[in-house]
Amino acid sequence: MRFKLREEKNGALLFDNLFGNVSKLSEEKYLEFLKSNEDFKLYKSYISRNDLPSDCLSFPSKIYFELTRKCNLNCKNCYNKSSRPFENELGTDEILKLIKEFSDKGCFELRLTGGEPTVHPDFFKITKYAKSQGLFLSLGTNGVWNETFAKKIRDAGFNIIILSLEGPQVINDEIRGDETFNKIIRSLNILKENNDLILKLNMTLSKKNKEYLEDVVEIASKNGVKVVNIAPLRIIGRASEKESQTLTPEEFYEIAKKIIILRKKYNIKIQTYFDILEPCKTYSSSLINDKSCAAGIEVAVINPEGNVYGCAVSLAGSPEKIPGKELFTAGNIREENFEKIWLDSNKWKAYRNILDNKSEKCKQCKHYGSSCFGNCFVSSYLHFGKLNAIDPYCFADLMKGEN
Repeated sequence: MRFKLREEKNGALLFDNLFGNVSKLSEEKYLEFLKSNEDFKLYKSYISRNDLPSDCLSFPSKIYFELTRKCNLNCKNCYNKSSRPFENELGTDEILKLIKEFSDKGCFELRLTGGEPTVHPDFFKITKYAKSQGLFLSLGTNGVWNETFAKKIRDAGFNIIILSLEGPQVINDEIRGDETFNKIIRSLNILKENNDLILKLNMTLSKKNKEYLEDVVEIASKNGVKVVNIAPLRIIGRASEKESQTLTPEEFYEIAKKIIILRKKYNIKIQTYFDILEPCKTYSSSLINDKSCAAGIEVAVINPEGNVYGCAVSLAGSPEKIPGKELFTAGNIREENFEKIWLDSNKWKAYRNILDNKSEKCKQCKHYGSSCFGNCFVSSYLHFGKLNAIDPYCFADLMKGEN
């Protein structure tokens, strides 16, 4: 089936499994679609529509599944401290059972991540099964493979592959490890041979590499990459002691202005945090993003131990028991059914209590609710210890000063 139609509390979501795009249907349009189309599969929740929460979707549209915390790199900016696997990681049978549930309940996109997901011993078995279940499949990876492995990834049936790159060779290899740049470029050259594959690059911006943004965009443009995702450094995981490397609002504002120029120069989509100067529509997105950040509202993360949470870079992903971890963690699939965890909004207060968790400054800002979601709850908490604190990267005041 090309289309997935999932009933929501109000109306429905229509997902195009060929192009990876989602549309929101009103109740009227939903009923009209049911009558006039045949090429779709309909999904409904196990509870009545009236009993569905009003602050989230009936089931996640996208699930980030960390297959393992094992990684073949030791990147300085890693928010997960990825290196060694957890002692009690989910077995392959548990992973496949979860994937079956995701498919049966109407998840649109499954993103395999880690750690480095491709080092999982049953990676291709998991990938093949996910595709057999009709899921739109994406991969978040470091792309550091040999040529033979890269070709296997190219032909594995992924719809989207996202690779991380921090700049030209000298800066990328300093952050991600010696010779990683050349291996990533080699992987890109092999992956782009598959014309049906959407390629993206992720870049984590800090003071160390902010001057190399155009280098990454140029590399993307020359190597068949459709999208560059720009995210600021998060002071968590291996980067938790690098607060001095985080960008100031002034620096991030300059980055936002530069992105507008780069979009025109290279004709490439560049997605970024606080894209309020020139909002850029996402490319092949399974998300609506019409309330706030999708974390915990449209998106869920499952880590290798089965913990369920909303944001991959939150404290919930920490391998250690640290203050704030429980605040961002909704449950564990070894203790409770995933769908029941998702539908219990009391477990997701850090993500779904938008009115309480948005900063007062955001609520009074003209950009909030139109071109900006307001403060990132995770960033606010990491920097200031409160969900509703100001966002450390907000540059709205600087825009006022220029008007």
